[in-house]
Amino acid sequence: ENLNALVDFWHEMELIIMAATQLSLSIDELDDEGESTSSSGTRRRWYILHGLAKTGCPEEISQLALALYPDQVRLMDHSGNLPLHIAASSHKASALADGTWQFNEHRNGTNKKESDVSSTPPMIKYLLKAYPEAGLELNAAGRYSINVAIAAGKTWLDGVGDIFHACPNVVLAGSLDKPTNLPSFLLASLVWQVEYISSSNEAKVGYPTRNNLGQLVTFQEEMRAKRNESSSIGSMWRYLPPESKARALKTAKSDIELIRTTTVFELLRAYPSIL
Repeated sequence: ENLNALVDFWHEMELIIMAATQLSLSIDELDDEGESTSSSGTRRRWYILHGLAKTGCPEEISQLALALYPDQVRLMDHSGNLPLHIAASSHKASALADGTWQFNEHRNGTNKKESDVSSTPPMIKYLLKAYPEAGLELNAAGRYSINVAIAAGKTWLDGVGDIFHACPNVVLAGSLDKPTNLPSFLLASLVWQVEYISSSNEAKVGYPTRNNLGQLVTFQEEMRAKRNESSSIGSMWRYLPPESKARALKTAKSDIELIRTTTVFELLRAYPSIL
């Protein structure tokens, strides 16, 4: 009975992930090779691991999916991406918008290792553990996963560092990002200023808008400030006085600038002769 319930849960979850990633449930059949047939008769490849990499999922689901479908970590989807490429491009998790406690512990010089304060999404960590060589493979656009992550706005703390440590040869070999012809460190330094680097509309969340305090803030700055203040004083953001909000946003902006600078620094430190 428990097994049947688990199977039912997994099938329902697959349907939810398929709807979230394909924006459709028109796939009638899915064979063991991941080839799917839609009601229109067209065939395309769809894999649950790739879907989870795009939507993000809890740690336990990541482990279970990799245990059930270990071969999918090496398979490209119909767009020419491995699961690692997809997870690297996902904006579902970011150290910039995350609560600041991880970064504050690292910045304040506690004894914790950098890996202990990482905000890397679980899916990226487990994909790298299952198939670290994925970091050396190009997607259909000619991009390595580390540059996919950088172009998506990820930082050293939420994916870039983990991908580098799993397969440092991409950076150490002085490889250039094919779409931009830039080394990784330079891509990281420009990604927040040059909109065309990423083709994803979601990348625009990094650009500033004016809030009701008259400040120019990005989505990441506002989310980081809200989470930091809510966790530190246990109150809702809406009830904070304007001066407290302004102070929180200033701190979040400073943190984010330091995280981005750290990303550029670590990539350049890995291969300084690129200059």
